[in-house]
Amino acid sequence: MGEKNDTRQSAEITRTAASTDTVYPSPLRLLLLVAASIFSVEIGYMLFLHNILSLSPFQEAVLDAATLSLLVTPALYFFIYRPLVIHIEEHKKAEEALRESEEQFRGIFDYSKVGVNVLGSDYRYMKVNRAFCDMIGYSERELLAHDFKAITHPGDVEANLRLSNKLRAGEIDFFHLEKRYLHKNGKIVWGDLSVSSVRLENGTLRYVVAIIQDMTERKQAEQSLLVAKEKAEEATRLKDKFVSLVSHDLKTPLTSMIGFLKLVRHDNTEPLNEGAKLILDRSIESGKQMISLIDDLLTISRFKTGQLELNKQFFDAKYLGIKMLAHYTHLANQKGIEVENTIPDNSRIYGDKTLLTEAVQNLVTNAIKFCKDGDRITIALADEEPSTICVRDTGPGIQPGLLKHLFDYERKTSTRGTAGETGTGFGLPLVKDIVELHGGELGMDCPPGKGCLFSLKLPHVTPKILLVDDDKNFRYLQILNLKVMKADIIEAENGEEALTMIAATRPHLIITDIKMPVMDGLNLLKSLKGMPYTKDIPVIVVSGEYGMEIRDEVFKLGADDFATKDINTDDFIPRVRRFIG
Repeated sequence: MGEKNDTRQSAEITRTAASTDTVYPSPLRLLLLVAASIFSVEIGYMLFLHNILSLSPFQEAVLDAATLSLLVTPALYFFIYRPLVIHIEEHKKAEEALRESEEQFRGIFDYSKVGVNVLGSDYRYMKVNRAFCDMIGYSERELLAHDFKAITHPGDVEANLRLSNKLRAGEIDFFHLEKRYLHKNGKIVWGDLSVSSVRLENGTLRYVVAIIQDMTERKQAEQSLLVAKEKAEEATRLKDKFVSLVSHDLKTPLTSMIGFLKLVRHDNTEPLNEGAKLILDRSIESGKQMISLIDDLLTISRFKTGQLELNKQFFDAKYLGIKMLAHYTHLANQKGIEVENTIPDNSRIYGDKTLLTEAVQNLVTNAIKFCKDGDRITIALADEEPSTICVRDTGPGIQPGLLKHLFDYERKTSTRGTAGETGTGFGLPLVKDIVELHGGELGMDCPPGKGCLFSLKLPHVTPKILLVDDDKNFRYLQILNLKVMKADIIEAENGEEALTMIAATRPHLIITDIKMPVMDGLNLLKSLKGMPYTKDIPVIVVSGEYGMEIRDEVFKLGADDFATKDINTDDFIPRVRRFIG
């Protein structure tokens, strides 16, 4: 039984030794395996002697000590020596990996084309590469004696220090900064700086790694472009100012000259022969063209210099069509051209009436110029687009080659009209600028031989009316009366509440009572007309009081209209339309 146990123990030690051989296939491991086998045999033999021999107590003690020694030796190997060897070899592998990593970092650090440096938590340089030294002109020894502040432009020290302190405190682990370095020769070097932190296990900052890309040439190029841009803009401003001044100074004497020519042309006291009349007519026409050119130049100058401010208001688009018919029907009829206005009544649009009139006028006169006998020009609203004004003609259209530069001020695309008319070439570019200044878009469809369609697509705006009255029922009655206006209506019970609402959303029209709690209508009117933001909002005062005194008072305070509370809708609605179309 003892022999079986010894055999199993020996086999177990042998297997263990074999397993160590697979892990450590070195000559030393083979020697250990042999030693383990010998130990197993010796242990078995000593146990055998212990069983078959009659030994004195002293001899048994010696034999037991020898057996114990053989048993302890493998234990020392497996539980002390073997783990120690494993730890040593793992440590060697880690050292090898660290050495390889350091060699890779050293290669990147030393031979990188961008600046790389390592700084301690005190911001002093611990290591800098050659690229960084070349960038700012200092040697490595000189840099290691300083911190980053010594070579940073004074104007950038604060920003760099603020970010570095955040990084040291652990608030951030990385930051990026464009900064100026001071080269040893005194010149400024622009650097694109990226900094990251390396920390201990407890979070304490160990050191930081900074990478710097030299961006001096790029900054110099940007500065050169900026200077060139500023010079070009200044030249443009001077040119526009010159054009504006010259145009204004030319217009006055030209207007006087045309007036005198007209007096001579139509002086019946001393009749002129036909030749003289023809010369005067052509002189007057040339003068008018010159004034038209000056007007266009003045408007363009206001656009370019930013002096043009829109005076937006609601008005009836039909007004534009009526005005075009009044001014240009006679000119069109001379060429056998029919002009019609199909814009319906109460066609509300929102914009600068003067500028939009000028835009439509340019389109109509352009159409008259290129149409011939039998053609038709129509001023209309687009189908299903109530804020889009259209000018359509049945003329020759536009050749494709002209379309590309049709809206360029710098390229003259104007050609003679069907009756030899000439133009400035500024009309269509000006129309485009006017529409875009309104936030709209100029549409064009001009296939050759099929006429032209120009569309002024303006943003659709719904008017907002603020009703101010402490009588809830009267406000409700006004809402019912104003439903025909298709406006958004908001309500306030007194002047103070009205001012609060106006600060949040600006109405297009205010209709207010006079007698109200907290703040009455008169004080509300004073406040509205006394503030730049609200002084141009039209105000209609509706009061239960009668008499000229109250009327005079509200008009003196700046009211735009006055009505009594016994409202007649046939009278009141047209008053409202004056302000919101």
